[in-house]
Amino acid sequence: MQDVFTTTSLIPFTEGLDDALFHNLNQFLDEDVFTEFVSKDLQKADTKEGRRNLIIEAVGGLYGIGEEQVNKIVEAIDMKAQHVQKISAGEYGTQEQYIGGGKSVSRNEQLKQSVDILLGLRLGAVLIPGAPKGDFNKIANYLERALQKEFTVGAKPDPMMTENQE
Repeated sequence: MQDVFTTTSLIPFTEGLDDALFHNLNQFLDEDVFTEFVSKDLQKADTKEGRRNLIIEAVGGLYGIGEEQVNKIVEAIDMKAQHVQKISAGEYGTQEQYIGGGKSVSRNEQLKQSVDILLGLRLGAVLIPGAPKGDFNKIANYLERALQKEFTVGAKPDPMMTENQE
């Protein structure tokens, strides 16, 4: 639906502007009608820090790209070292949620390997010359959402993760 609108529109929209338009329409309708291209980063714009980061990343040019990549690498390092994932909580800002595999040793190993892959993708996107950075980021973003969905345990650390820490 969103693709049809942007394709047939007589007014040219930049990528950030059409995302903002569809995000505001979703908020107005109080439903996620337009979800094809709306960036999840726009949900972070409900806070002062989120708006600052969104503006820097959207219009900051090279500096904005660098800022975004550094933030993603720091989040991946935090996930590996402290088993913490930052999750946008709308108007309440970002909250730190712990990740863990529970009592299952195999799930804990799966989580550790997934976090290692995430960190490798984030570092590879920045450090490997000629790497397909867009593909690395796309896979890393998908992996981050999957980790959030499958391994988030809440506001307290998973005791199995702290016991098995390397």
